[in-house]
Amino acid sequence: MKVEFQRINFAVQPPPKFKEARGQEWYEYGQKNNFPAVILDLYNSSSLHNAIVTQKAHFIAGKETAVRVEGTVGEKVGAQKALEIANPYESWQDIKYKAAMDLENFGGFAFQAIWNAPGTRVLYWYHLPFDKCRVNKDASKVWYSDDWNDKREDRLEFPAFDLEKPGGTQVLWFKQYRAGEGVYPLPDWYPARTYIEIDTKISDFHYNNISNGFSLGKIIQIFKGEPTEDIKAEFDRKFKANTTGTENANGVLISWMEKGEDPLQVVDLMPGDFDKQYLQLSETVRDNIFYAHRVTSPMLFGVRVAGELGGRNELKQAYEVFDRAYVAPKRTQMDKVLTTMFNATGQEGELYTIAAEPAGEDAVQLFTAGIMTRDEVRESLGLKVEQPVAMSAQNPFGWNDEADKAVFRKYGRSAADFEELPETFAELTNPELRLVAVIRDNPKATLEELAKGARLTTTEAANILKTMQANRLIEWTNTEIKITDSGARSIADSGGLDTEIFVLYKYGKNPDVGGPLLLDTSRDFCKFLVEENKLYSREEIDAMSRELGYNVWQRRGGWRTIAGTNTHVPQCRHIWESKLYRRTIR
Repeated sequence: MKVEFQRINFAVQPPPKFKEARGQEWYEYGQKNNFPAVILDLYNSSSLHNAIVTQKAHFIAGKETAVRVEGTVGEKVGAQKALEIANPYESWQDIKYKAAMDLENFGGFAFQAIWNAPGTRVLYWYHLPFDKCRVNKDASKVWYSDDWNDKREDRLEFPAFDLEKPGGTQVLWFKQYRAGEGVYPLPDWYPARTYIEIDTKISDFHYNNISNGFSLGKIIQIFKGEPTEDIKAEFDRKFKANTTGTENANGVLISWMEKGEDPLQVVDLMPGDFDKQYLQLSETVRDNIFYAHRVTSPMLFGVRVAGELGGRNELKQAYEVFDRAYVAPKRTQMDKVLTTMFNATGQEGELYTIAAEPAGEDAVQLFTAGIMTRDEVRESLGLKVEQPVAMSAQNPFGWNDEADKAVFRKYGRSAADFEELPETFAELTNPELRLVAVIRDNPKATLEELAKGARLTTTEAANILKTMQANRLIEWTNTEIKITDSGARSIADSGGLDTEIFVLYKYGKNPDVGGPLLLDTSRDFCKFLVEENKLYSREEIDAMSRELGYNVWQRRGGWRTIAGTNTHVPQCRHIWESKLYRRTIR
């Protein structure tokens, strides 16, 4: 009998090579220009790797994007409102989360800039999937294609984003630094690529073990010589039907044979403790994936570790360590790039991220996981359990409007007590106010005395005083400084001795929809909010969200019916309008 053996060569994973495409300017992104597809396949195949990448992106993007502005209240409000629109479809927080996902998957991200016609500012920023971008050697040009494997697809060419050469459409292409890097970046976790692939193979192994029973782990020896091909096929079919698959687990197989014949022999190809070996391998793989991702505590990613209780305090401490070691540097890096983008739109200020801490296994998390009901969560938080309401045409989502109204009544201030201000009203900056305070106390103070009292350098104080004099807010002579009538009004506008300035939110009509503030068909809850005529602070709306158990910013008044259909959507035609208000102190 002729016996043949086949040699099996185990694959190795060399780093991808980036070389200039033949006849093109761009560089290929790995072998066959297909390395991004390899990365995405790992992300979509390994549940552990997927969970870590997704959670890290969530930590980096944070809960909210905010802006620091040294300017008037009107300028601050304008900058904050500008964060709501990066483009007609997305906010700055939306595009930042997408960039964070690309940063964790690929080690870089890309945005498309649409300049206005004069080239004085960027109108819109759009996120571009990093895997669909290619660049030349110095990244001065960027090419985009929906499918790089399809040669029929267009390759759109764009110049790199350049503030010195504004205009048209440009692409900001960013890659994080890595020692020995090539044209394209490698993600932080790349050293664990092999372990991530093993993780997917372990899953496949167990799946096949369950589905196929023997999984080529055994040899069946039959001592009756070699049968015909038809008999072989019939035996194969019947044997698989009776021995493989989950439904045959722990079953009994009966073998019929003549007296004196050699019985069937089942020879194991795998050692008997192969399951233990796989368990050990699985732990090794998991540990190495965590190491590559620089995970300080697996608890943050839903993995229990012996000796860790997993309580809220322990989870918070673990997050603080991971935040300092990994998340904060990444977040700072991204905020710096986004600030440059934000300033290119004509807005002043520095963007920063409000962190999103892990919730821990509290009532809210248990509710999300389906372990606790809404009523159980409210009861655990000391809140009154809601009574069920019948679904109707007035309330197709079954929401308890009366209970919600009771919460809204507890918050807000009457709009009648406030004066709405234009966003461009004259207001002094904080340094100007500090200088004015010193001037009021000592109109004859020297420049050095003014600077010291206002906590400024003499150069800063001199420049501010010149600007204020040019705006006729002060009269600066050789002997003294006088505050003009216009300056006195600006002091009042700035929240002086007898006034206060607030940024508050009012329930108003979405400017993108037509019609009056209320319609005949408006739901009772919307009418209630309009008739309340209240103003709410950001903190109050956040507090109502926590108490009600849903996001008040997103739901607003609730639901509406799409015109001409019977389709209901869980957002109404109203929004929270942020405006500037002034109130006189009584």
